[in-house]
Amino acid sequence: MRKLLAYVYSPLQCSYLATFLCVFSLSHQLVAEENQAQKKPLYVGGLYGFADYNDDGLYNPGEIDSSKNTMAIYGGARINSWLSTEVQYADLGNYKNTDQSLQQLKVYNSHYSALTFSARFNYDINQRIELFSKAGVSLLNLQQDYTMFSTNKKTFNSFGGGLYLAAGATYNINNQFSLIAQYDMHLFEVDSSVYNISNYYSQSINAFSLGVEYRF
Repeated sequence: MRKLLAYVYSPLQCSYLATFLCVFSLSHQLVAEENQAQKKPLYVGGLYGFADYNDDGLYNPGEIDSSKNTMAIYGGARINSWLSTEVQYADLGNYKNTDQSLQQLKVYNSHYSALTFSARFNYDINQRIELFSKAGVSLLNLQQDYTMFSTNKKTFNSFGGGLYLAAGATYNINNQFSLIAQYDMHLFEVDSSVYNISNYYSQSINAFSLGVEYRF
């Protein structure tokens, strides 16, 4: 059956995972070396913005909605002045594909979400402005509804790993609240099986978001 998507782990993604685990282990080693009496600041935040889906040629041009709204919540712990560890959950949007090939109307509704684990690298411009970048891994979920002739509906659910990269800036309003602008990249592979023949596509969902961060 055409265009039923399932995530797969590639050797390249496994190397990304190994790199992230090394960074994550190093960050916890730095924690142990720091003064344990000093409290490590925690923070949470929320983001809202727009996402763009790159299907790597899986769908014909004009068949799919490529841009959707995205929302995310995250939390993290600052290890030292330049390094934090962070967890984020993002709703990456629902993308509709309409396929009218071979005189058959097929509709795919694909909803993407991602749980990411990353290291965040911080750089202070001044007391108000801070730049940051993130690198880590993501656990992606695809929920897809497939309908043919508006009657025969099937639902599929699949998971897989991917690479997560991000960059942005925060503006400190005071010691607790900050405004944040962030650009995210979720990179992953999709296997679209046609007559049991696997076809791999290197896809991405990129998002630009604005939000608020609270430290405690």
